[in-house]
Amino acid sequence: MTQRVLVADDDQALRRLLEVSVRAWGFEPVVAVDGNEAWRIMSEPDAPKAAIVDWMMPGLDGAEVIRRVRERSPHGDTFILMLTARESRADVVAGLAVGADDYVVKPFERAELEMRLRAGLRGRAAGRTGDPSPSAATDLGDIVADRYRVTGKLGEGGMGTVFEAEHIDLRTRVAIKFMRPEFARDVKARARFAREARAASLIHSDHVARVHDYGVTRGGEPYIVMDRLHGETLAQAIARRGPLAAGEVVNIVGHIARGLAAAHGHGVLHRDITPANVFLAVPMANATSAYTAKLVDFGVAKLSEEGRSPLTEQDHLMGTLEYMSPEQLQGGDVGAQSDLWALGVCAYEALTGRSPFAGRAPGDTIYRVCLAPRPKADSVQGGLPCGFQAWFDRVCAVDPNERFATSGALADALELACRAPSRPSRRDRPAWWRRNVFAGGRVQEEG
Repeated sequence: MTQRVLVADDDQALRRLLEVSVRAWGFEPVVAVDGNEAWRIMSEPDAPKAAIVDWMMPGLDGAEVIRRVRERSPHGDTFILMLTARESRADVVAGLAVGADDYVVKPFERAELEMRLRAGLRGRAAGRTGDPSPSAATDLGDIVADRYRVTGKLGEGGMGTVFEAEHIDLRTRVAIKFMRPEFARDVKARARFAREARAASLIHSDHVARVHDYGVTRGGEPYIVMDRLHGETLAQAIARRGPLAAGEVVNIVGHIARGLAAAHGHGVLHRDITPANVFLAVPMANATSAYTAKLVDFGVAKLSEEGRSPLTEQDHLMGTLEYMSPEQLQGGDVGAQSDLWALGVCAYEALTGRSPFAGRAPGDTIYRVCLAPRPKADSVQGGLPCGFQAWFDRVCAVDPNERFATSGALADALELACRAPSRPSRRDRPAWWRRNVFAGGRVQEEG
């Protein structure tokens, strides 16, 4: 019998997205539009044994729903995941205190939400059977695959932990991404992890982080051996420095466009291009030298050889909401133009310091991507090249057929657009500009 999962959220667009996602993950969604309906469902004798509950809802809020569920059955086996935009430490403590088993902050990654849901259900099942969950087996000094010695921890993500390691014989430094133990038992999660390794290993480009090896440790942890990169992500660069210069953005886009050309040439769609997945890599010996932009993290990539398998059919909803194309959000066919869309969004954010489609809530973001007019970059950041807006309008056109055909064409067009003189910011525009550009109460496009 299919596992039933309550989906309770008053945001219609987000509720629909959760409903479709839960069904794609192999569960049966039971939908509630507010807290009162959520409590009615959870108080029934055959209530779902898993729930994704928004905190702020009309009627009963999510915290009260969870409190009542726990009060009704303090030793029950229902797994409850609280979903909310409240992210302070006090809010996390309060959410867990009323009885939530886990806590995910909006905006969220669908891959992480799925894995947390599956991990919670496995934990409940393990509690009933007495089968303990696996524990992490990776420590400093551990030897992996008889040839890599773990030397340090680099970072942690939703599904994996990345360590630095040294090849014992070659003395070269690599990065090893281990799948977190709580996810390692899930068949679909392991398949997705293996697909990440296979997708990246197919691509030979200076602008894609290379994968050298893949395997499973004796403790059952899948791992991927990758380039050890030094530098920072584009997201970190924007947060640290603010908007980047147009020439620098042209170079970054050109690098990633070459990486995408290589990926698309091998039938690989990345499907999650964000500033966090663009790495600005510098040589280890000289951190002040010019960097090379590289595309990383092929965790939700699609390979053309897979066709329409169950694994890839569910993944059209994977990715980061504000960087997903309209066809991704609407469940349509996803092709190379979706990757180009996301690269265009990254370029806008790099030039302005602000994501063009980020909304106050997931539903607002979906509306901005799919229905609203394209945002005007010069209303956010002055001094942009005059040709940038036309380039952005094309690369992020709602209709994929109106976008650039290839990543190379996209990069060439951006370089040409950024050769045009910069447009003064509105506060710096002199009187002659206002007289000539503004006419009849409307802004006129200057030649």
